[in-house]
Amino acid sequence: MTFDYTQRGYTPSHRYRGYYDSGSKSTACEQCGRLIRLCYSLHDQHMKSFVIGSCCFKNYADQATLIQLRAARLLLNTQIAAAEQDARLHDALDGIRERRRTWGEARREARALLRAYRHETGKDWLPEALFLLREEAEREPKPYKRLGDRLRWFDDQAEKIERLKKASANVLSVRSI
Repeated sequence: MTFDYTQRGYTPSHRYRGYYDSGSKSTACEQCGRLIRLCYSLHDQHMKSFVIGSCCFKNYADQATLIQLRAARLLLNTQIAAAEQDARLHDALDGIRERRRTWGEARREARALLRAYRHETGKDWLPEALFLLREEAEREPKPYKRLGDRLRWFDDQAEKIERLKKASANVLSVRSI
């Protein structure tokens, strides 16, 4: 497939129209036939649109259209990079929500265990295992600057609370005997 310059006109008559990312479905460059993802739309001499890739920018050397095509490439690459960065950030934030939920459930179960002990014994005094469980269940997260640190804190706290709940379950089972 070759580009029909007699029908479409030569490069000085082509005008820049726009750009887009074709995404996962690749489009063929109408000048060289290569598969392209980043597409730049141009108008020919009859104002009909056609699509090229950055592979054919060299055909527009020494023309005002080349400046527009390069600016469009810069904008498109910036938009793609920003979208990827947003996706990474939102994935991390979703991970925080999930881990915070796990930590919250562990805290609620620990508090329920403490209430059950107090209801059963009627004492405010707690054995060492339950005291440590209460201390960990009441701990609040620090305002970490890095998401990774915050994720690790929620994981570690949930694990600590679960470990202390198992240790204090022995205290409750001994009490009920």
